[in-house]
Amino acid sequence: LSWSRDKTARLWNAQGESLAILQIHTAPVINASFSPNSRAILTHSADQTVGLWDQEGQLIRQLAHDAPIYTALFSPDGNFVLTSSADGKAILWDLQGNKIAVLDHSNKIVPAAGFIAAKGQIFTVTSDGYLHFWDRSGQKTRSIAAHQDIINRAGVSPDGKHLVTLSRDQTIKLFDVEGNQLAELAQHTGALLHAECSPDGQYLLSIAEDGVIKIWDMKGDVVMNLGDAESG
Repeated sequence: LSWSRDKTARLWNAQGESLAILQIHTAPVINASFSPNSRAILTHSADQTVGLWDQEGQLIRQLAHDAPIYTALFSPDGNFVLTSSADGKAILWDLQGNKIAVLDHSNKIVPAAGFIAAKGQIFTVTSDGYLHFWDRSGQKTRSIAAHQDIINRAGVSPDGKHLVTLSRDQTIKLFDVEGNQLAELAQHTGALLHAECSPDGQYLLSIAEDGVIKIWDMKGDVVMNLGDAESG
């Protein structure tokens, strides 16, 4: 599976032969992904839509927001799709493209959203620095003032035990899946660009505009500095 600025995604076989062209978008495709069970495909485009396709590359439905879409992903069980947008909404969809729940954030930008598999819940973050928890019917269960500035990214660690948020306030925060803050990682001196947990969930790597790569343990202590990211 590949995607391109030419507004398409393509399915390929192991011999490099094109099997299908997924063509519905009117702007570049930003990302594409298979569902965990490989029975469906998502294409995420700059045209404010997401294409939902079957495994053969046949369109099921085009999912739309009223502003740019930041999140487009399958649930861990592969039965749902979650999108979030600058239109102030996150939407839970079934695999036929029907809306299951609309998570309304009162016109605040929703830069990230995801699933907390262990709790059967959804999390979202908003441009005012809040972290929100929802059940799958669309009822909000908790909101936390997590950061002092916009949260750029958020995700769940591979072991499902930690929620990680990155903010323009130059901090990373670790939460448990109940929303309790476990640690604040605040040694960068520039805006956070990226953070990723190790596959075993024991460490976190962060990159910021200060050019430094740091590796942290999940208690929030730096275990290694890799120096200037720009120099190598």
